[in-house]
Amino acid sequence: MTEPAERDPASPDGAPAPGTVLAGKYVVESVLGQGGMGIVLQARHQRTEQAVAIKLLRPDARALPDVTARFEREARAAARIQGPHVVRVYDVDNLPDGSPMMVMELLQGWDLGQELAIRGPLPYPEAVGHVLAACEALAQAHRMGVVHRDIKPGNLYLCQEGQRRVVKVLDFGISKVLDKRDNAAQTATTAAFGTPQYMSPEQVRSTKNVDGRADIWSLGVVLYELLGGRGPFGDEASATAVLAAIIADEPKPLRELRPDLPQKLADVVMKALAKRVDERWPDIDTFMAALVPFGPAGAAPQTLLNAKTPAIAAREPMSTRRLVIVSAGIAAVVVGVFLFVLASQTKKPAEPAADTVVTTATAPTPAATPAPSPTITPTPAAAAETGTTPAAATVPAPTTSPVVGPAPKKEPTTATPPVNATATAAPTPTPKPPKPPPPPAEDPTHL
Repeated sequence: MTEPAERDPASPDGAPAPGTVLAGKYVVESVLGQGGMGIVLQARHQRTEQAVAIKLLRPDARALPDVTARFEREARAAARIQGPHVVRVYDVDNLPDGSPMMVMELLQGWDLGQELAIRGPLPYPEAVGHVLAACEALAQAHRMGVVHRDIKPGNLYLCQEGQRRVVKVLDFGISKVLDKRDNAAQTATTAAFGTPQYMSPEQVRSTKNVDGRADIWSLGVVLYELLGGRGPFGDEASATAVLAAIIADEPKPLRELRPDLPQKLADVVMKALAKRVDERWPDIDTFMAALVPFGPAGAAPQTLLNAKTPAIAAREPMSTRRLVIVSAGIAAVVVGVFLFVLASQTKKPAEPAADTVVTTATAPTPAATPAPSPTITPTPAAAAETGTTPAAATVPAPTTSPVVGPAPKKEPTTATPPVNATATAAPTPTPKPPKPPPPPAEDPTHL
């Protein structure tokens, strides 16, 4: 519940006094400003301690037809528009008497109208950068079917965010009903929404038949003023004179006020101020594309350029760590392969040992054949059979006596096959061959 709003006698038109709680959670701290139909308060959320700005309708404005319904409808539309160049809307609520209130972010800075009054004409890259930022916000609004209709330096707020300044668009779709001031720079009647100096010719004729190109006209007037230090139709004393000049007069060429400006930039601005709608830039995106070459560093708004820098810097350390890890992995693989090859080479000299065993097993074979005695005529085959039979592990020793024959010359040929049998069995381990039997001369059977 909203506590009954106490009226501050020091504030015009009885704005809520400091300490008043609105919507049961926002404590009023001070009055930031007010116009012909609205009041802007500085408040703080009771629980989160967040500082906010609250916009209310003045009591006399609520009596106007459709003002309250239009305020609520446009406030909800503004809440859907998000971006770095749009003032954020946190909440929309109602006071006990039914009047709407809109809770927005509290901005720190000043508007472009104050900046122009302090500094005069701005360098063209800076002025184009401010307009590009506003174009970015309006492009999103136009895609959602929202036309601002009151673009002016006072609604382009220059906020200080850290080390940079960011333009934010205020009063989306609301300023057309919230501005009713007495001087020539404000809305003259409730039938024509907008500020006379920045209204397009079609908007002067009828507010119902306007589209996004009316905002392009207003942006052209703002850029003309930021570059030339004055409006394109002079400083008329009354709203009626200003509106007549917008309908009938041609704007003064921009380069007559700023000879140092590029001709192409002046042409872009003058095309935005074409009185016929179909002769202007067809949409905000096309207008932005024509302005980009003349903006900061010949690119998009400065805030978009700055947003890319942290992303690149944040990835650089990660790439270095990954490079070190990959290098260490490759080195480990190389060392492992080298050790494997070295170990396999050191095992190869042990292989010839098997050949040595085979040679050793077959080497005693010739010794199995006894040398013939010159004085004894025994058969060499008996000696060969006796000497080679033990070479096979499974063959038992002979038990029969050798056969004596008169033909000793053929015996060497019969002794050859046992040599091959011994060589075939060589791979299996064999015991040391026994000594050959004694010469036949000692055999008593031959005496």
